[in-house]
Amino acid sequence: MRGRVLAALCLCALFSLCAAAETEADGLYSRVEPIFADAFFEEVGNVLFSQSSAVAGNCVVSLKMNGDVYVYDAATEEHSLLCSVPVVPKGTNAPYEQLDAVTRSLAGEAVYQLIGSADSDIVYGYCPISGKIGALTETGIAWRDVALDNSVQMNRGWAYPYDLLYPYVEDETLYAYYDIAQDQEEYDGTASPQGRLLMFDLQTGACEVRELADTYAFCRYEEGALLLLQKGEGHSLRLASYALDTGEMKEIPLSVPVTLDAEHSTGLLEVTEQIAGLAYDAAHRRIVFADADGLWCSVDGAPFARVLPEETGWMGLSATTQAWMLENGAYHLRAGFSYLAQ
Repeated sequence: MRGRVLAALCLCALFSLCAAAETEADGLYSRVEPIFADAFFEEVGNVLFSQSSAVAGNCVVSLKMNGDVYVYDAATEEHSLLCSVPVVPKGTNAPYEQLDAVTRSLAGEAVYQLIGSADSDIVYGYCPISGKIGALTETGIAWRDVALDNSVQMNRGWAYPYDLLYPYVEDETLYAYYDIAQDQEEYDGTASPQGRLLMFDLQTGACEVRELADTYAFCRYEEGALLLLQKGEGHSLRLASYALDTGEMKEIPLSVPVTLDAEHSTGLLEVTEQIAGLAYDAAHRRIVFADADGLWCSVDGAPFARVLPEETGWMGLSATTQAWMLENGAYHLRAGFSYLAQ
């Protein structure tokens, strides 16, 4: 994986310089297009839907439902098959304790989710059933010897941990979001968020849990910090920074131009149907997020501006909507299908 992605990045460099120069001129995005969609289906001769995505450099890596892992090079706009990994077995929609021994074993070895790295080109595969994590290679998944302690995520008696939300790896630590309101016996997505930051040590598997009050989502921000999307007064939203070393939280004086629907609750599930896909581009100092009608972007602390307001074709936003910045500043959103804004 590392060799292939590094080679792709070298090939991307000349294209990226031109694209970055154009992007820096106005600080906004001018087009968005689906990737791993119709053209990809034609190329591979099959309709392969994505289960998970991650970013490495200027490449988008996509895990398909059949276990194939494809790489999309944003510079050349070409797809290539990286490898195949163990697929999620059938029958895992039943409670874990009802699964037979064979299905349990297969479920514990399957790759459910891809996770990118902020300080390398490694893309990790993750299994929430067993806590296993490992790097993708051209031959498949190389599981680490140590599994992650994800017991904090257990889903109310089903014995299935939730997927990791907004995850990324940096300095051998995996950061992810969890809303403990989901642990309520009658959780329906309407309770106010009780966000938690999960910090997994990849060397030991241990998980440190920190409170992120009133937080719906986060992404990597400036060095050593997270950018938080939080509940504001009434049905408003706000942004804040969170220092990973001290835990200090500071509100960012930047108005979020999305007012939550007053007819809905301020719970995680209903809010993330209205706003999702938070991401930060450190090189260009851009904050980006998505709503149902397109993208919003703030450059270098300026007020948010609507970009790409035309019909975007998102299949629907949710708590599982993920977004990442490519190395060249392009914005990748996975909301049903995968989209790339440049």
